[in-house]
Amino acid sequence: YHLLDSLNRAVRSKSEAVIDGRAMSFQRLTKSASDHQQVCQWLWTVLLGDGTRALVAAGEWNRARAHSRQHRGIGQRLFDGRQVEVLVRCLGAQPSDALMFLHKSQPVEPWEQSVAAALTVLCHRAADEHPVEPIDKMVQHYLALDSAPELAVFRSRVGLVVLDLSPKTRQSEAMRRLAYEAMTQTDGYVARDVLAHPVCREALGHGERRTLSAAVASAGLGQGHIPEP
Repeated sequence: YHLLDSLNRAVRSKSEAVIDGRAMSFQRLTKSASDHQQVCQWLWTVLLGDGTRALVAAGEWNRARAHSRQHRGIGQRLFDGRQVEVLVRCLGAQPSDALMFLHKSQPVEPWEQSVAAALTVLCHRAADEHPVEPIDKMVQHYLALDSAPELAVFRSRVGLVVLDLSPKTRQSEAMRRLAYEAMTQTDGYVARDVLAHPVCREALGHGERRTLSAAVASAGLGQGHIPEP
């Protein structure tokens, strides 16, 4: 986050930033005011998205919320900023407020609807409520997600969230899709996430676990170096 923030400030002010111990000047990065504006606009989107995720990964939820607000990143669509706002309210003992804010969102894409459905169930659980209909909708939205390979990691993580938020009686459909996609996508990140989830690992057969472990090893994840071709 600090790296992205420093880079954003330096590019906007056409000054220097220290990156990896080296001072880099951005005074002559662009040739015209129009070029500079375009670069600043692009960098703003990077700072807003990746910066928010970096703070969340560090457990800095309130800072992530403040960051999104500061950079005007909480719109009506269910992008990172609005998701963080919902989660901060929900985890801050305000589940009803979080649910009201969530329902004012304007999800457009199927992935947004799937995320909204999962957040809805989370808010109900935080309020110690367990209505059946939101859980059914959450499962159905996940199962309806497109199977595009480039969304495999996102889709698998939504599926794992669905497993965590579902009672055991509603886990089977999501589990089947998770296992099928993990076995057919041969994506190391998907394989790693599925293997790390206790419900998935218990449901997988020995051969499936071995295949997914091989996919993780082939991707070089956790090895600390790039594997030989």
